[in-house]
Amino acid sequence: MATNSRNRAGVSGSSSTERTSAADGTAPILGVDVGGSTVKSVVLKDGRIESRIRIPRDRPIAELLGYVVGEAVAEHGVTSAGVGIAGLVDHATGRFVWGPHLTDVGVDVSSILDGLIESHVVDNDANCAAYGEWVAGPAQGHQVALTVSVGTGIGAGLVVDGDIWRGSGFAGEVGHMTMVDADLECPCGRSGCWETLVSGRRLDAEAEKLGIEGGAEALVEAALRGSTPAAEVLRTAGCWLGVGITNLILVLDPSIVVVAGGVSGAGPAILDAARQEIASGLPGAGHRLAVELAQAAHGRWAAAVGAAHLAVKELATDRERSEGTEKSE
Repeated sequence: MATNSRNRAGVSGSSSTERTSAADGTAPILGVDVGGSTVKSVVLKDGRIESRIRIPRDRPIAELLGYVVGEAVAEHGVTSAGVGIAGLVDHATGRFVWGPHLTDVGVDVSSILDGLIESHVVDNDANCAAYGEWVAGPAQGHQVALTVSVGTGIGAGLVVDGDIWRGSGFAGEVGHMTMVDADLECPCGRSGCWETLVSGRRLDAEAEKLGIEGGAEALVEAALRGSTPAAEVLRTAGCWLGVGITNLILVLDPSIVVVAGGVSGAGPAILDAARQEIASGLPGAGHRLAVELAQAAHGRWAAAVGAAHLAVKELATDRERSEGTEKSE
Protein backbone atom coordinates (compact mmCIF):
# COMPACT_ATOMS: atom_id res chain seq x y z
CA MET A 1 0.00 0.00 0.00
CA ALA A 2 1.23 3.47 -0.82
CA THR A 3 1.38 6.05 1.91
CA ASN A 4 0.95 9.78 1.87
CA SER A 5 4.39 10.53 3.32
CA ARG A 6 6.52 12.77 1.08
CA ASN A 7 10.24 13.33 1.32
CA ARG A 8 12.14 16.32 0.07
CA ALA A 9 12.94 15.66 -3.57
CA GLY A 10 11.59 16.45 -6.99
CA VAL A 11 10.33 13.09 -8.20
CA SER A 12 10.53 9.46 -7.17
CA GLY A 13 9.69 6.34 -9.11
CA SER A 14 7.74 3.16 -8.68
CA SER A 15 6.34 0.50 -10.94
CA SER A 16 3.53 -1.93 -10.28
CA THR A 17 2.20 -4.92 -12.15
CA GLU A 18 -1.49 -5.56 -12.55
CA ARG A 19 -3.11 -6.75 -9.34
CA THR A 20 -6.63 -7.70 -8.34
CA SER A 21 -8.98 -5.11 -6.94
CA ALA A 22 -10.11 -4.63 -3.37
CA ALA A 23 -13.91 -4.68 -3.62
CA ASP A 24 -14.35 -7.64 -1.29
CA GLY A 25 -17.67 -9.11 -0.26
CA THR A 26 -19.70 -7.74 -3.14
CA ALA A 27 -21.91 -9.34 -5.75
CA PRO A 28 -20.46 -9.44 -9.26
CA ILE A 29 -19.99 -5.91 -10.56
CA LEU A 30 -19.46 -4.89 -14.19
CA GLY A 31 -17.03 -2.17 -15.19
CA VAL A 32 -16.99 -0.84 -18.77
CA ASP A 33 -14.54 1.49 -20.48
CA VAL A 34 -15.73 2.97 -23.78
CA GLY A 35 -12.43 4.27 -25.11
CA GLY A 36 -11.27 5.96 -28.26
CA SER A 37 -10.57 2.76 -30.18
CA THR A 38 -11.74 -0.19 -28.04
CA VAL A 39 -14.31 -1.09 -25.43
CA LYS A 40 -13.01 -2.97 -22.43
CA SER A 41 -15.02 -4.53 -19.64
CA VAL A 42 -14.30 -6.51 -16.48
CA VAL A 43 -16.44 -8.35 -13.96
CA LEU A 44 -15.27 -8.01 -10.36
CA LYS A 45 -16.29 -10.54 -7.71
CA ASP A 46 -14.89 -10.71 -4.16
CA GLY A 47 -11.88 -8.65 -5.12
CA ARG A 48 -11.03 -10.74 -8.16
CA ILE A 49 -11.30 -10.00 -11.85
CA GLU A 50 -13.57 -12.81 -13.04
CA SER A 51 -13.57 -11.99 -16.73
CA ARG A 52 -12.42 -9.47 -19.32
CA ILE A 53 -13.75 -8.48 -22.72
CA ARG A 54 -11.98 -6.25 -25.23
CA ILE A 55 -13.72 -5.43 -28.49
CA PRO A 56 -13.33 -2.75 -31.19
CA ARG A 57 -15.33 0.44 -30.75
CA ASP A 58 -16.99 -0.01 -34.12
CA ARG A 59 -20.64 0.58 -33.25
CA PRO A 60 -22.74 3.26 -31.55
CA ILE A 61 -22.51 3.42 -27.75
CA ALA A 62 -26.01 1.97 -27.31
CA GLU A 63 -25.16 -1.15 -29.32
CA LEU A 64 -21.81 -1.64 -27.61
CA LEU A 65 -23.33 -1.37 -24.15
CA GLY A 66 -26.17 -3.70 -25.13
CA TYR A 67 -23.65 -6.37 -26.09
CA VAL A 68 -21.21 -5.98 -23.19
CA VAL A 69 -23.84 -5.63 -20.46
CA GLY A 70 -25.91 -8.43 -21.94
CA GLU A 71 -22.92 -10.79 -21.87
CA ALA A 72 -22.13 -9.91 -18.25
CA VAL A 73 -25.72 -10.34 -17.10
CA ALA A 74 -26.08 -13.68 -18.87
CA GLU A 75 -22.74 -15.15 -17.80
CA HIS A 76 -22.21 -13.64 -14.35
CA GLY A 77 -25.60 -12.44 -13.16
CA VAL A 78 -24.42 -8.87 -12.60
CA THR A 79 -27.03 -6.38 -11.47
CA SER A 80 -24.86 -3.27 -11.20
CA ALA A 81 -22.47 -1.60 -13.62
CA GLY A 82 -20.12 1.33 -13.86
CA VAL A 83 -19.43 2.84 -17.28
CA GLY A 84 -16.58 5.18 -18.16
CA ILE A 85 -16.54 6.98 -21.50
CA ALA A 86 -13.75 8.96 -23.17
CA GLY A 87 -14.84 12.58 -23.47
CA LEU A 88 -17.19 15.01 -21.77
CA VAL A 89 -19.55 13.13 -19.47
CA ASP A 90 -22.24 14.72 -17.31
CA HIS A 91 -21.83 12.49 -14.27
CA ALA A 92 -24.92 13.86 -12.52
CA THR A 93 -27.28 12.90 -15.36
CA GLY A 94 -25.34 10.00 -16.86
CA ARG A 95 -25.17 11.69 -20.24
CA PHE A 96 -22.27 11.48 -22.69
CA VAL A 97 -21.98 14.96 -24.17
CA TRP A 98 -19.09 14.86 -26.67
CA GLY A 99 -15.69 13.33 -27.29
CA PRO A 100 -13.05 13.95 -29.96
CA HIS A 101 -12.49 10.23 -30.55
CA LEU A 102 -16.15 9.13 -30.63
CA THR A 103 -18.76 9.81 -33.29
CA ASP A 104 -21.68 9.70 -30.83
CA VAL A 105 -22.89 13.03 -29.46
CA GLY A 106 -25.42 13.76 -26.71
CA VAL A 107 -26.13 10.15 -25.69
CA ASP A 108 -28.36 9.52 -22.66
CA VAL A 109 -26.29 6.59 -21.41
CA SER A 110 -28.20 6.38 -18.14
CA SER A 111 -31.47 5.74 -19.96
CA ILE A 112 -29.81 3.08 -22.10
CA LEU A 113 -28.53 1.33 -18.97
CA ASP A 114 -31.96 1.58 -17.33
CA GLY A 115 -33.16 -0.93 -19.90
CA LEU A 116 -30.21 -3.25 -19.40
CA ILE A 117 -29.34 -3.48 -15.70
CA GLU A 118 -30.75 -2.65 -12.26
CA SER A 119 -28.28 -0.01 -11.07
CA HIS A 120 -25.49 1.93 -12.74
CA VAL A 121 -23.17 4.91 -12.65
CA VAL A 122 -21.67 6.81 -15.62
CA ASP A 123 -18.50 8.92 -15.61
CA ASN A 124 -15.52 10.00 -17.67
CA ASP A 125 -13.11 7.12 -18.30
CA ALA A 126 -10.08 8.90 -16.83
CA ASN A 127 -12.03 9.64 -13.66
CA CYS A 128 -12.84 5.95 -13.42
CA ALA A 129 -9.18 5.01 -13.84
CA ALA A 130 -8.16 7.50 -11.16
CA TYR A 131 -10.67 6.14 -8.68
CA GLY A 132 -9.70 2.53 -9.38
CA GLU A 133 -6.00 3.24 -8.89
CA TRP A 134 -6.83 5.02 -5.62
CA VAL A 135 -8.93 2.10 -4.34
CA ALA A 136 -6.60 -0.72 -5.41
CA GLY A 137 -3.43 0.63 -6.94
CA PRO A 138 -0.35 2.73 -6.19
CA ALA A 139 -2.47 5.81 -5.39
CA GLN A 140 -4.06 4.05 -2.41
CA GLY A 141 -3.58 6.08 0.75
CA HIS A 142 -2.74 9.35 -1.01
CA GLN A 143 -4.76 12.43 -0.15
CA VAL A 144 -4.26 14.07 -3.54
CA ALA A 145 -3.72 11.53 -6.34
CA LEU A 146 -3.57 12.32 -10.05
CA THR A 147 -3.95 9.63 -12.70
CA VAL A 148 -3.02 10.40 -16.30
CA SER A 149 -4.54 7.91 -18.74
CA VAL A 150 -2.63 7.63 -22.00
CA GLY A 151 -4.43 5.58 -24.63
CA THR A 152 -5.84 6.70 -27.96
CA GLY A 153 -5.79 10.15 -26.38
CA ILE A 154 -4.95 11.56 -22.94
CA GLY A 155 -7.25 12.26 -20.02
CA ALA A 156 -6.69 12.83 -16.33
CA GLY A 157 -8.58 12.18 -13.12
CA LEU A 158 -7.91 13.71 -9.71
CA VAL A 159 -8.93 12.02 -6.46
CA VAL A 160 -8.94 14.27 -3.39
CA ASP A 161 -9.70 12.75 0.02
CA GLY A 162 -11.23 9.71 -1.68
CA ASP A 163 -13.56 11.62 -4.01
CA ILE A 164 -13.20 12.44 -7.69
CA TRP A 165 -12.75 16.14 -8.34
CA ARG A 166 -14.78 17.08 -11.40
CA GLY A 167 -14.52 20.85 -11.38
CA SER A 168 -17.72 22.31 -12.78
CA GLY A 169 -18.34 19.00 -14.48
CA PHE A 170 -15.71 18.33 -17.13
CA ALA A 171 -12.32 18.59 -15.41
CA GLY A 172 -9.44 16.48 -16.67
CA GLU A 173 -9.40 17.08 -20.44
CA VAL A 174 -5.66 17.63 -20.23
CA GLY A 175 -4.84 15.94 -23.52
CA HIS A 176 -5.92 19.12 -25.29
CA MET A 177 -3.51 21.48 -23.57
CA THR A 178 -1.53 23.20 -26.32
CA MET A 179 2.10 22.09 -26.00
CA VAL A 180 3.79 23.17 -29.24
CA ASP A 181 3.24 25.64 -32.04
CA ALA A 182 3.30 23.01 -34.73
CA ASP A 183 1.02 21.64 -37.42
CA LEU A 184 0.11 18.51 -35.45
CA GLU A 185 -3.60 18.06 -36.06
CA CYS A 186 -5.65 16.79 -33.12
CA PRO A 187 -9.10 15.14 -33.37
CA CYS A 188 -10.42 17.91 -31.10
CA GLY A 189 -9.99 20.35 -33.99
CA ARG A 190 -6.90 22.16 -32.68
CA SER A 191 -3.23 21.49 -33.28
CA GLY A 192 -0.18 20.92 -31.12
CA CYS A 193 -2.18 19.33 -28.27
CA TRP A 194 -0.41 17.16 -25.70
CA GLU A 195 -1.91 13.97 -27.11
CA THR A 196 -0.50 14.71 -30.55
CA LEU A 197 2.95 14.20 -28.99
CA VAL A 198 2.37 11.19 -26.77
CA SER A 199 -0.60 8.86 -27.19
CA GLY A 200 -1.53 5.58 -28.78
CA ARG A 201 -2.37 7.44 -31.99
CA ARG A 202 1.05 9.09 -32.08
CA LEU A 203 2.86 5.81 -31.39
CA ASP A 204 0.80 4.07 -34.07
CA ALA A 205 1.97 6.69 -36.56
CA GLU A 206 5.60 6.39 -35.43
CA ALA A 207 5.44 2.60 -35.76
CA GLU A 208 4.19 2.98 -39.33
CA LYS A 209 7.06 5.34 -40.14
CA LEU A 210 9.52 2.71 -38.90
CA GLY A 211 7.82 -0.02 -40.91
CA ILE A 212 6.66 -1.81 -37.77
CA GLU A 213 3.33 -3.55 -38.27
CA GLY A 214 0.96 -3.77 -35.32
CA GLY A 215 0.96 -0.17 -34.12
CA ALA A 216 1.93 1.03 -30.66
CA GLU A 217 1.97 -2.42 -29.06
CA ALA A 218 4.36 -3.75 -31.69
CA LEU A 219 6.51 -0.64 -31.31
CA VAL A 220 6.89 -1.31 -27.58
CA GLU A 221 7.73 -4.96 -28.25
CA ALA A 222 10.36 -3.90 -30.77
CA ALA A 223 11.94 -1.53 -28.26
CA LEU A 224 12.04 -4.26 -25.62
CA ARG A 225 13.74 -6.56 -28.14
CA GLY A 226 16.51 -4.02 -28.59
CA SER A 227 15.39 -1.86 -31.53
CA THR A 228 17.20 1.46 -31.09
CA PRO A 229 14.82 3.49 -33.33
CA ALA A 230 11.77 2.12 -31.46
CA ALA A 231 13.40 2.83 -28.09
CA GLU A 232 14.17 6.39 -29.18
CA VAL A 233 10.53 6.96 -30.16
CA LEU A 234 9.44 5.83 -26.70
CA ARG A 235 12.09 7.97 -25.01
CA THR A 236 10.87 11.05 -26.90
CA ALA A 237 7.26 10.24 -26.02
CA GLY A 238 8.32 9.84 -22.39
CA CYS A 239 9.95 13.27 -22.42
CA TRP A 240 6.73 14.86 -23.69
CA LEU A 241 4.78 12.90 -21.11
CA GLY A 242 7.06 14.37 -18.46
CA VAL A 243 6.60 17.91 -19.77
CA GLY A 244 2.82 17.67 -19.50
CA ILE A 245 2.90 16.01 -16.08
CA THR A 246 5.26 18.74 -14.84
CA ASN A 247 2.66 21.34 -15.79
CA LEU A 248 -0.04 19.40 -13.96
CA ILE A 249 2.12 19.04 -10.84
CA LEU A 250 2.62 22.79 -10.75
CA VAL A 251 -1.14 23.37 -10.84
CA LEU A 252 -2.47 20.49 -8.73
CA ASP A 253 0.43 19.53 -6.42
CA PRO A 254 -0.43 15.82 -6.09
CA SER A 255 1.73 13.51 -3.98
CA ILE A 256 1.51 10.83 -6.68
CA VAL A 257 0.95 10.73 -10.43
CA VAL A 258 -0.15 7.38 -11.82
CA VAL A 259 0.19 6.68 -15.53
CA ALA A 260 -2.56 4.37 -16.81
CA GLY A 261 -3.96 3.34 -20.18
CA GLY A 262 -2.50 1.24 -22.97
CA VAL A 263 0.65 3.33 -23.38
CA SER A 264 1.52 2.75 -19.71
CA GLY A 265 2.32 -0.84 -20.73
CA ALA A 266 5.64 0.45 -22.08
CA GLY A 267 6.71 0.80 -18.45
CA PRO A 268 10.24 2.14 -17.84
CA ALA A 269 10.79 2.61 -21.60
CA ILE A 270 8.53 5.66 -21.32
CA LEU A 271 8.30 6.37 -17.60
CA ASP A 272 12.03 6.68 -16.95
CA ALA A 273 12.27 9.48 -19.52
CA ALA A 274 9.21 11.14 -17.98
CA ARG A 275 10.80 10.99 -14.52
CA GLN A 276 14.00 12.55 -15.82
CA GLU A 277 12.04 15.32 -17.53
CA ILE A 278 10.07 16.08 -14.36
CA ALA A 279 13.20 16.07 -12.21
CA SER A 280 14.96 18.51 -14.53
CA GLY A 281 11.99 20.65 -15.49
CA LEU A 282 10.00 21.06 -12.27
CA PRO A 283 10.81 24.47 -10.77
CA GLY A 284 12.21 24.14 -7.27
CA ALA A 285 12.31 20.35 -7.62
CA GLY A 286 14.96 19.96 -4.94
CA HIS A 287 12.90 21.98 -2.47
CA ARG A 288 9.47 20.50 -3.09
CA LEU A 289 7.91 17.48 -1.46
CA ALA A 290 8.52 14.36 -3.55
CA VAL A 291 6.03 13.43 -6.23
CA GLU A 292 5.88 9.73 -6.98
CA LEU A 293 5.43 8.74 -10.62
CA ALA A 294 3.97 5.24 -10.78
CA GLN A 295 2.82 2.77 -13.40
CA ALA A 296 -0.85 1.87 -12.97
CA ALA A 297 -1.70 -1.43 -11.33
CA HIS A 298 -4.32 -2.19 -13.97
CA GLY A 299 -2.71 -0.74 -17.10
CA ARG A 300 -5.08 -0.59 -20.07
CA TRP A 301 -7.85 -2.04 -17.87
CA ALA A 302 -7.65 0.74 -15.27
CA ALA A 303 -10.77 2.60 -16.41
CA ALA A 304 -12.90 -0.55 -16.56
CA VAL A 305 -11.74 -1.67 -13.10
CA GLY A 306 -12.29 1.82 -11.73
CA ALA A 307 -15.78 1.97 -13.23
CA ALA A 308 -16.65 -1.20 -11.35
CA HIS A 309 -15.34 0.34 -8.12
CA LEU A 310 -17.45 3.43 -8.74
CA ALA A 311 -20.48 1.17 -9.09
CA VAL A 312 -19.61 -0.41 -5.72
CA LYS A 313 -19.38 3.06 -4.19
CA GLU A 314 -22.73 4.04 -5.71
CA LEU A 315 -24.39 0.94 -4.25
CA ALA A 316 -22.97 1.74 -0.82
CA THR A 317 -24.24 5.32 -1.07
CA ASP A 318 -27.69 4.12 -2.09
CA ARG A 319 -27.79 1.75 0.89
CA GLU A 320 -26.82 4.55 3.27
CA ARG A 321 -29.55 6.78 1.88
CA SER A 322 -32.10 4.00 2.15
CA GLU A 323 -31.14 3.23 5.75
CA GLY A 324 -31.24 6.92 6.62
CA THR A 325 -34.74 7.24 5.14
CA GLU A 326 -35.96 4.23 7.09
CA LYS A 327 -34.61 5.61 10.37
CA SER A 328 -36.28 8.98 9.79
CA GLU A 329 -39.71 7.43 9.17
